[in-house]
Amino acid sequence: MRKRGSSTYFLVGSLLLAGCALPVAAQMPATFVVDPAVFTASTATPLAELPSATVEPSATTAATASPVPAAPTATATIQPTITESPCLNPQGVYVDLLAPAAQLAKPIFTHVYLPPCYLKDNGRAYPVLYLLHGMNQTPDIWDQVGLLAVADQLILNGELPPLVIVMPRINENGDFSAALAVDLVPHIDAVLRTLPERSHRALGGISRGGGWALRSALQYPQVFGALGLHSLAIIWGDDNRITKALNRNPPATLPRFYLDIGANDSLQVSAAWLDGLLSVRNIEHTYLIQAGFHGPAYWRAHLPDYLRWYGSAWGDLPRGP
Repeated sequence: MRKRGSSTYFLVGSLLLAGCALPVAAQMPATFVVDPAVFTASTATPLAELPSATVEPSATTAATASPVPAAPTATATIQPTITESPCLNPQGVYVDLLAPAAQLAKPIFTHVYLPPCYLKDNGRAYPVLYLLHGMNQTPDIWDQVGLLAVADQLILNGELPPLVIVMPRINENGDFSAALAVDLVPHIDAVLRTLPERSHRALGGISRGGGWALRSALQYPQVFGALGLHSLAIIWGDDNRITKALNRNPPATLPRFYLDIGANDSLQVSAAWLDGLLSVRNIEHTYLIQAGFHGPAYWRAHLPDYLRWYGSAWGDLPRGP
């Protein structure tokens, strides 16, 4: 079964949230590099103790305190009650880390989004979304399309459960799909507070990053519970690999599929081909052809929809920071 749909295409000059444009500084807070050892399964180092850490004040919320009750008259004294802010960083932050990769010649550089309040030591664990960039791009493409501001706003609005978003730099000089599933995923689960089950782990990619995501998810279906392919560019020669994997794995063992592509995208044949393979095998998936081209403007316009879809499987998790 598949779902088709379309939406009106629009260029986003600046990301609009809650009816107003966030300042650029709020969309791009400082990134700091940390020793992964400070993030353990049970504790997180307070923000103030992280080396060289700089976090801008939240652009979306301000911590507020309940008003102090007025002092009563003569015979009684009532102790004022103040509602403490839920955390010191009601805005998500970025950290960068290097993950060892036995499948590759060198470690994987990884850009990581930590949701609002992650750095508050409350023991909470989070689902994880892995997002891959396209060819001739870096993980910075997710900054360019406004990921931090969009994720923050959806979480604060209760439209998306708080989650960790991992954006590795693709290294094609080796088996990156194996490195992703065999090296990076266990490392992230070891150094961050994650929900390490397949059902709480999703993978997505744009353009050629979608090709790598597709290869990895079909090669390791036990690792990822959801797969998003945005403006998919299938890796050259992977058609047989994909067909064999779909024939080999029963539909119930495959991740949820989401495909979308611009109506004016020159790579539309890739998404259409995969849609056909899934359809003839009765593998349920969402397939959307939407107005637009192949590039950042298209991904920026649809990023909120992508994140809502990934988070839709995690309806059992608390909403808000």
